[in-house]
Amino acid sequence: KVSALAVVGSTGFVAMAMAIVIMLGFQSCRGYVYQKVGILVGTLMGGMAVGAMAATRLAARNASSDRSLVRSLLGVDILVGMLAVMMPFALGVFSRGTADLPFYVLAVLAGLITGAQFPLVNRMFRSGDNAGVGRSAGLLEWADHLGGMAGAVLVGVFIVPLFGVSGACTAAAAVKLMSVTALVVTLVRR
Repeated sequence: KVSALAVVGSTGFVAMAMAIVIMLGFQSCRGYVYQKVGILVGTLMGGMAVGAMAATRLAARNASSDRSLVRSLLGVDILVGMLAVMMPFALGVFSRGTADLPFYVLAVLAGLITGAQFPLVNRMFRSGDNAGVGRSAGLLEWADHLGGMAGAVLVGVFIVPLFGVSGACTAAAAVKLMSVTALVVTLVRR
């Protein structure tokens, strides 16, 4: 259960970091962002909804095997870390064009991958205990918001000003590496 909370908290951190990085990248390339914040955040959240829906179906198929569920979660967790590593390169490529669409696609992709984790972690966290659905949802929501708050403060206030977008993406990948490690330990123990 601790590894489940770590995964959700780290995903909250990375999702917030990626949102900030995408918006800063957009602003850096276009010279403005306030007119497009709603679209950028909306595409990220739309991606999260679609990712969560797809992962809910995946979790239902893997309901019989906790080990299979942890493996699925590990795969998604690795994808989130890879996204953080690839983000500076993607922003560099997108900065050369004049279209806004690549930034929206990047936001949807970030949302898809980070949104896919919540249903998988919820299934892993509960692991058959339907009596504590409200409690598990509350704890996971708490961990997600705590990670998101930490991501917003650390990335927005300290990491980007001191180390730039690449530093923020490296920090996000490092946070994800910790949750990947927790999942590997969980997988080995099962």
